[in-house]
Amino acid sequence: LPEKKREIIYLYFFGNYTQQEIADLYGHCKSTAWHYIHSAFEQGAVVRMGITVCRPKNDRISLSDMI
Repeated sequence: LPEKKREIIYLYFFGNYTQQEIADLYGHCKSTAWHYIHSAFEQGAVVRMGITVCRPKNDRISLSDMI
């Protein structure tokens, strides 16, 4: 993954940032942050990074939304 996508994935899963917080940090809209997270799942990058999906917190994302 490109560095920016890796940063976003780490912020989301390990930094407990919401999609909105990530979007604000990078100057994007919330849907762009979601796109980066979702595309990482589609590419299998999140699994290769060893991240287990267990994080709906405030964003209310289910595993079925990501597959």
